[in-house]
Amino acid sequence: MAVAAAGPVLTFNPKENEWEVFFKRLEQYFIVHGVTEEADKRAHLLYSLSEEAYILLENLCMPQKPEETPYQDIVQLLSNYYGKTAVVWVERQKFYSASKSGKETALEWSVRLKGLARYCNFGQQLESKLTDIFVTQFNPGKVRTELFSLNENTTLNNAVEKAKIIEATLVIRDPVGEVKSEVLESDVFRITQNNSNVGATADQHQDPQRYHRGTAVPAAQRSQGGTRRSGGNSPNMALPQLQQFTSSGRSPGCFRCGRNHNSNITGIGRII
Repeated sequence: MAVAAAGPVLTFNPKENEWEVFFKRLEQYFIVHGVTEEADKRAHLLYSLSEEAYILLENLCMPQKPEETPYQDIVQLLSNYYGKTAVVWVERQKFYSASKSGKETALEWSVRLKGLARYCNFGQQLESKLTDIFVTQFNPGKVRTELFSLNENTTLNNAVEKAKIIEATLVIRDPVGEVKSEVLESDVFRITQNNSNVGATADQHQDPQRYHRGTAVPAAQRSQGGTRRSGGNSPNMALPQLQQFTSSGRSPGCFRCGRNHNSNITGIGRII
């Protein structure tokens, strides 16, 4: 009788594990550690069951106890209870309705498709079915456009490799390492909007009267201000405004300094 060496402990928890996957791993465990006797296999299997699974097995084995039940009988009981009953048409419906999400890479998408095809019984058509769905249900964008240029007899591996290459050319990494496959439309709008604001700021520095509190001043009103930059107006043209200011005692407010005087008159009474 071979003695199993220490190694990773396999545990079957029906809430977390699939029975079929667990049993395949258990068989490989027996091969690696040289476990050949039925009694030893039964002991390993019973030890690996969670409390919930072990209690269930006790009920299934009654009136016998699990440790008295042959190993193959225990495997059959657990397989019948935990084994997945696959309905081919249901599985195929899941397969055909699948589509790639924007967060998936091409490789992740292909692996998910293979998992969905697991119980579809496609037989020799498996390769073509996988390739068809991989290409046609790829999310819209440059990658899918390039995939559509492939020959209809291409293989899944060729399609995946082409998609991976295109993804690598499109990927953008931000400073924190986040991977993005495309520039968002909102980012493009924000950039465009910021560029338009840059032009407005330059005009504001050149002609501040046009942008007093965000409101553009018409050219006719600017010409009445008698600014030196206009070149064609005399400073004396601002005298009526000075007289109105001194007689009424009220000021429209200065947009240059925020003080209570006309914007065409400096703090020392000088007209500009």
